[in-house]
Amino acid sequence: MLDILSALSRLLAPLWEMSLTAAYAAAILIVLRMVLKKRAPRQVVCLLWLVVFARLLIPVSPESPLSIVPDARPAQEQLTPSQQGPGGQLPVNPVTPTAPVQKPGQAENPGIVTNPVISNPNAPALTLPDGVTPSVPDPQPEAPAPFPWRAVLTGVWLAGGAAMGLYGLISYLRLRRRLFDAIRAQDGAWEHPAVDSPFILGMIRPRIYLPAGLTGQPRRFILCHERAHLRRLDHIVKPVCWAALALHWFNPLVWAAYLLMSRDIEAACDEAVVRQLGPQVKADYSYTLLALATGRRLPAPSPLA
Repeated sequence: MLDILSALSRLLAPLWEMSLTAAYAAAILIVLRMVLKKRAPRQVVCLLWLVVFARLLIPVSPESPLSIVPDARPAQEQLTPSQQGPGGQLPVNPVTPTAPVQKPGQAENPGIVTNPVISNPNAPALTLPDGVTPSVPDPQPEAPAPFPWRAVLTGVWLAGGAAMGLYGLISYLRLRRRLFDAIRAQDGAWEHPAVDSPFILGMIRPRIYLPAGLTGQPRRFILCHERAHLRRLDHIVKPVCWAALALHWFNPLVWAAYLLMSRDIEAACDEAVVRQLGPQVKADYSYTLLALATGRRLPAPSPLA
């Protein structure tokens, strides 16, 4: 098992680089978001968040001479072509062989190689007495194997990612089962008494779920808001970003990016409602959002909704 995790840790080496690069980008965007505040439309900020999450999922990044991320390439790759040898290898200084030192009085004969070890054929041979065996030195104790911390970290990462993926899937299935008897209204939305707050569920065939009994102007506001989500494809963007969060759950900046992106998505849809219905609806629209938010038990029915 440790061998499998060790091999997997080597395959996941680009994942850590992706997470580090996206963390730099997320930190810069968080600061930029605080500086701009209400000066920049939230739709623009959401597009910048998509760049961050795309880096978390796509292992290939475009090359650029200018970068805010420190260069972590090996020293060999940072050498200029003029400093590298043929084929991109490191330059090797040639070693000049030195001539052997000749002792005084030695004949200069380049064809004869002298051997400093002189054997005496007349020297007596050393023998051991009968029954005595030569002693063999004890083998040195083997060094303890290093702790497989890479395999352990890979196992922890797998457990965390599997837990997040399982949580998203179970919450989605439970919500679908809970709303199996929802009733479709004439305006295309679905109503159910168990719905406390409006949301969209589904990626291929998304449905707008509204609380039962929501009528009049508040219903018009909320439908306009949820349809803005559909036009922006937020019902696809948010599950994909949740998948990126499940892969990089160990990175706190990715959590911050996901939460702030979710807020900016809602704010962008609010801006779309005001643009569509006019600035005169701001007060009534804000009151509708406040009334629906009162008494909510959870911030969202499911991370995939």
